[in-house]
Amino acid sequence: MYYANSITNLGLNQALVQKDRIASIHVNSVFSVDLAVSFFMAIFFIIFSKDIAGFFNSPKSDLVIKIMSLTFLLTTFYELPSALLRREMNFKVTSIVDTCRESMIFIITLILAYSGFGYWAIVWGTIIPLFLGSVCLCMVTRWAPKLQFQLSAIRELYDFGLWSFLRGQLYFFGGRLDRLLAGKFFGPSVLGVYDKAKSFAQLPNENVTWQLNIVFFLHSPDYRIA
Repeated sequence: MYYANSITNLGLNQALVQKDRIASIHVNSVFSVDLAVSFFMAIFFIIFSKDIAGFFNSPKSDLVIKIMSLTFLLTTFYELPSALLRREMNFKVTSIVDTCRESMIFIITLILAYSGFGYWAIVWGTIIPLFLGSVCLCMVTRWAPKLQFQLSAIRELYDFGLWSFLRGQLYFFGGRLDRLLAGKFFGPSVLGVYDKAKSFAQLPNENVTWQLNIVFFLHSPDYRIA
């Protein structure tokens, strides 16, 4: 599901960030494409949830996969306003929202786990913060979702978006293939332990080093906005 979520936007959000000039038609067209692809991805996972659960020899995953399909649609409303903020170099707001979301994931998951929700603690600990973060970003950017599509607007973004998309695929397979194999051959329990251990080990790089790089970039004496 993480992989499928990475291909729904086709790199168009990154193209919105880098394009010199954009109009509302560009934003609305990207949103329309993203929402349409996300909708079909969600339907796909709902229909084939039993088969996917069977692949991992975990029948209980059937309902989990169906509920987690909501993340496809919610991510659309999270990533696009986040891209608009990055375009404006407003990394402060995105960092605050991302930090609050990560904190809520930890708090909600921990509370539900101690309350006896089992693996559902992870499910709702993912969906609830994503929903709240999406609402917050839409309010901050004052972006109103609008279904509007223009092929020429997508074509203007496609060239950069394609390369960004391909780079994202290589990055994903390099970082997630081990989880897929662990889940298949060792079961969900081992996968859960391995996934959390690896995520914890990557925290300094993803949540500290990356943020510092942004700060250094914005305060570099050679940095100029045309």
